[in-house]
Amino acid sequence: MKRKNMDTKAVKMVSLVIMTILFLLLAYNILFNAEVLLALPAVGLVAYLLGTVFTELGLYGVLELMNSIEDAREE
Repeated sequence: MKRKNMDTKAVKMVSLVIMTILFLLLAYNILFNAEVLLALPAVGLVAYLLGTVFTELGLYGVLELMNSIEDAREE
């Protein structure tokens, strides 16, 4: 069994899991805790949403970097 590129695969898997958890947490808060989110001041709500979005984008960037590393190894 080949164990090549297991480091990048592990990082990609952890990033995907964290992205999924963050997305599900955001969706849960929007669906079931809307009154808590609406009780936040506007600045707090915007900060929460932007923080979640930029965290997701950062993790997506990690996924893209791992893909480019794997492609470079294959060449």
